[in-house]
Amino acid sequence: MAALCCLPGTAAANAGSAALGTLSPGDPGFTVGAGASRAITANLDNPDAGSVSINRYPVRLSHYRSGGPTGFLIVNAVYEYGEYDWSQAGLFNSTNRVALSAIGLRWFEDSSWGLFGFAQTSWAAETSGASLANGFSGTALAGPAYAVNPNLGFTGGLMVNTGPEQSTRVFPVASVNWRINPNWSLRTLNGFLLTYVPGDPDRWSYEFSGEYRTRGIRLKRQLLPDGSSARPAVEEREIALGVTASFQLHRQVTFQVFGEGLFARQWRFRADNSSYRTVKASDTLQTGFRVDYGF
Repeated sequence: MAALCCLPGTAAANAGSAALGTLSPGDPGFTVGAGASRAITANLDNPDAGSVSINRYPVRLSHYRSGGPTGFLIVNAVYEYGEYDWSQAGLFNSTNRVALSAIGLRWFEDSSWGLFGFAQTSWAAETSGASLANGFSGTALAGPAYAVNPNLGFTGGLMVNTGPEQSTRVFPVASVNWRINPNWSLRTLNGFLLTYVPGDPDRWSYEFSGEYRTRGIRLKRQLLPDGSSARPAVEEREIALGVTASFQLHRQVTFQVFGEGLFARQWRFRADNSSYRTVKASDTLQTGFRVDYGF
């Protein structure tokens, strides 16, 4: 049986998260990309008055290695600079984030079964007064893959996740990779990614996505509500529903624009593996672009 070309995407990608876009292989080789995004100003809920807006500037280097019918390997390196503009709360201002990830699939010879694995490590911290080395987060996922036919496959396994000031979490996951027809395909895991390619030549493509995103950030030393001094961390959470349009300017150059609705947004501040403060923000819109160059 011919193997599927790809596996459901995983955590992380677009403007940080990620995620399902981690696995969108094109031609084998390297790709370098850069972009920018802005989450427009949204009001904060109690107990903090004011509002917040966020700018992000990611740069990514990826390598896609195809094993033909036997599988593939994708490696990503990402740097992202983030700007947080809190009108009154003044919680933290700017962040650095570095992430390395790899995902691969290997099919057994003359079999519909295979093995897949994903691993991501990242380091994120406030730019002033906090150490990237103390802002470590990690995710690992592994399990079997099964191809029902060349256009439909399933995966399952266990995911292990950890972040700054958090206990290690382990939970089961399942996903699907479905080439519905020559124009439409669907991938799922921590959300969904529905891709539409209108025709040939496929210079235009469109993605409809939904996913749950988290990121952990180490903060500088500060006084906590109980009067103690510590370097806490914050876990940022949100649900994103978006649309992306991609245009291939040249065989090696692709331009993307996207818009997302961000929902259930919150920042959980933690020290000594426990939460001491939660800040919530109203729903908002995030827009951005990215340019990729393949070589």
